[in-house]
Amino acid sequence: MPNFREIGGGPTGSIENTSADGLELNTVIETTEAITSASNVLTIDLTGPGTKTHTMTENTTIAFSGGTSGVEQNVTIKLTQHASAAKTLTLPSGSTLFTALPDITTVGVKARYTFSSDDGFTTYDVYGVAEQ
Repeated sequence: MPNFREIGGGPTGSIENTSADGLELNTVIETTEAITSASNVLTIDLTGPGTKTHTMTENTTIAFSGGTSGVEQNVTIKLTQHASAAKTLTLPSGSTLFTALPDITTVGVKARYTFSSDDGFTTYDVYGVAEQ
């Protein structure tokens, strides 16, 4: 039987699960932040919640702010394509794709992109999955 111990608490706390065999799993529960683009740039602030949402209203390039070098940082953005006219999404330079990114050229389609970096988001890994 697993032993659960709360660490932190509140909406951004985590739960630690330890079992007799030494396996440890952590789950982080956090809020989601809706963000908007301006002048064709979607700036993802890494000092806020780790999950963002955005509905595309213009052709957009992703940019990051608030990255910390030497610390593993992850952020997920849940994108929804424009409802009537598909918009383009451009990743900033420095990306390494670990999966084929989902096709988001269809009106209304949804996808999740997760970005991970340990150098302040100078370079980062990208994972993508289409939402059902």
